[in-house]
Amino acid sequence: MTRHHALGLAALVLIGSSPAAAAIHRGPATRDSTATAHPIVISSVDRVRIETVWDPARVPGPLRGKFVGSVAGLNHENLTVVLSDGQPAIVHRDLVKQLEVASQHGPRWKHTLIGAGIGAAFGALAGLSSEPDAWLDQGDLVLIAAILYTPIGAIVGAALPAGTTWKEVPLERVEWKPEP
Repeated sequence: MTRHHALGLAALVLIGSSPAAAAIHRGPATRDSTATAHPIVISSVDRVRIETVWDPARVPGPLRGKFVGSVAGLNHENLTVVLSDGQPAIVHRDLVKQLEVASQHGPRWKHTLIGAGIGAAFGALAGLSSEPDAWLDQGDLVLIAAILYTPIGAIVGAALPAGTTWKEVPLERVEWKPEP
């Protein structure tokens, strides 16, 4: 095994065993898989994004297209929603085209991997700009710098705030619970 292969293997072990790379937050939108028949429980604190069908005769202006709010009630015919501006609204279930639940934290592992990639690229550039010496040639410098900067980038990526992600849930499986 050459020195380049050994250093590359060490980088993979460092990245793969990083606690930040292994931690994945599962928010309220991932409480249940859509492959099972269990109900998906949504509480009044969960943010939802609803898309209604295009029917100007039956859908009021503020409820046309997509809107964000929280569910304040649910029965077999209607969905009672509190819109982002605090106004209540009733949406007939047959007018709901899509229902999504928000996860506030997003996939941390994606941020970690993106940060690791940026760190590796930055490290490779730093290694390219370094002067080789009697001990290390240019390729060694690039590899060592990439290995050193990869976990730094992963840590920075994991620390950055994640945006909201949305997961589609089938309305027929949703159960509403007033409190979390």
